[in-house]
Amino acid sequence: MMVGDQNLGQLRRAMDQQVMRSYREASVVTDTLTELSVLLAFARVWDPANYKSKQHSVAQLRKDMLLLREWQAQLQVVLDNQSIGMLQLQTAFLKTTYMSTLASAQATIAMMLVSAARRECQAIITKLLGLAKDLAPQPSKLAEFIPFKLLVKDVWQSREHLSGQRPAQVQEMYSVAADWAPTSGGRIPHTDQVLLDDMKEAVRTFSRALTAAMAFIDSRQMGMMALLDRQARELLRKIQEMLAELESASMSQKLNNSTAAAAPEKLDSWKQQIQQYEESVAGINQQEVQLGCKQTHYAELDEAKRVLQELQEVTAG
Repeated sequence: MMVGDQNLGQLRRAMDQQVMRSYREASVVTDTLTELSVLLAFARVWDPANYKSKQHSVAQLRKDMLLLREWQAQLQVVLDNQSIGMLQLQTAFLKTTYMSTLASAQATIAMMLVSAARRECQAIITKLLGLAKDLAPQPSKLAEFIPFKLLVKDVWQSREHLSGQRPAQVQEMYSVAADWAPTSGGRIPHTDQVLLDDMKEAVRTFSRALTAAMAFIDSRQMGMMALLDRQARELLRKIQEMLAELESASMSQKLNNSTAAAAPEKLDSWKQQIQQYEESVAGINQQEVQLGCKQTHYAELDEAKRVLQELQEVTAG
């Protein structure tokens, strides 16, 4: 009788449709949860000790932290309990479990970021204070002034990286770690704040030393160029004197004046002089380039080498 009741049959069909619709809707919701399957796999294998035992660059730590934040955001939008038609989907336990795992991973990476920031901060302080010390001397001798000028030039060209970009990266690392660490309250440890203050002071010390060094270079540049010019002219005078001796000896040989012919020991002496002058010329030309001067050309030295070669050939013959 119940089986044949038309109203009851309609009711049963309606109930069947409602149940099927509930399962279809539930399937859509669970498909969303399927997107978090990578998180579930992560939660099963996450091991703080194992993660800390491996080498990670700062870029990799930040990348991992961003991924954790993304997973956390995906979990947060999942409702604890959802009524889907005739069904009740409960995810509170899943959220609590995996949020805890994410928080643990987040705290681990934040701590590693702080450690990396601390090491970099200490390295920057050491580097900047060391450079400030190197920039302090004000050399008065040309041989010391030129290397000092080259040092100042190199430091000046890299100043943005040394005192700008690197310190900014450290501050950003601390900021990211403080913002993402679950228990930090947005603050970095007191000892690290002191370290940051020391880094800022090191930046100021370095900047003052570099400014003073640049001013010193500007004030002494012209004087050093004049000193180098005097040294170049003095070297040229000596080369010209040697060339005059060589030409005199060559003329004597051409006139067949055997008493005036150059002795072998004299030839050796001229040869050694030429070698010494070649080294001096190379040194002065290098200094001229380093100071931004026009290089001096010593044509007389080339002529002296040619005349000496003729004398040696005649003597050997």
